[in-house]
Amino acid sequence: MGRKTFLSVGFDFPGDGVEKVDLLSDRSLLDADIVVFRPDKYVFRVSAATSKTESLIWHWRGELRQALEHGKTVIVLLCEGDEKDVLNGVLDSNYSAIPFVDVEFIFKETKSHRPNQNTRVIDQFMKHFQSNFSVHVYLEGQFDLTLLTTKTGGKAIAAIKKYKAGTVVFLPDIDFNTDEFVFENLDTGDMLWTEKAEKYGKLLESTIIEIDNNIRASLERSPAPDWVQETMFILAKEAEIQVRIDKLQTQIDAKRHQIDALSERLNEEGSLRRLLYSTGKELEDTV
Repeated sequence: MGRKTFLSVGFDFPGDGVEKVDLLSDRSLLDADIVVFRPDKYVFRVSAATSKTESLIWHWRGELRQALEHGKTVIVLLCEGDEKDVLNGVLDSNYSAIPFVDVEFIFKETKSHRPNQNTRVIDQFMKHFQSNFSVHVYLEGQFDLTLLTTKTGGKAIAAIKKYKAGTVVFLPDIDFNTDEFVFENLDTGDMLWTEKAEKYGKLLESTIIEIDNNIRASLERSPAPDWVQETMFILAKEAEIQVRIDKLQTQIDAKRHQIDALSERLNEEGSLRRLLYSTGKELEDTV
């Protein structure tokens, strides 16, 4: 097998070994074997200012779901959360882009934690990056493996969850934004990675590959015989649930198209409103 390919969404991998994808982009995730996803709350605030939050959420929700259905591994870095009330009364957040209705993200911080079960899956991550990660989110839900919990209360802060053919690994957020890892170029004003950061970037990449290899080995199941896939052997309850899933997915896709169409209309109406007080070139171009 060749070198595994990475895409890092919303997370600045030190160095240039991993391609970074902007959270505001419409990039597909199917190009990668492993996806690192960090739902930066500040990017979602920017999108809220331009009325694009819902379409942004639906884009990444769809991309992450599709990536998992195709057997990808998704590493979610649990950065700070940000909740807001949307117009329909639903509580929304930057974590709404994660496609799990059975996982709740509790925005609380802690500085203490303890290993739970099967922590060897992330042994190298703990060894090299424990001093660099921060806990901003507790997890509630059903997981295949709970890796780290709070010392008090046993709340999950790192876990693994299988979804279709893929796997999601929830890990504490990693902070490389310190003087140890970045410095300012006084001539250009650009922020650059230090030599240590470059080394840590390569180390993080190899660590994530090891996590991917470990979870594939620990969660691997014996292949089912061909007859299991035959329609005539599908249990009635399975068929009922699948019909409900398909129906909900169709509704979600329809809502997504409605959101995109309404966003376009909103931009058009905003343009017309601005013309009420526009003069000069902008008004001439419209006329």
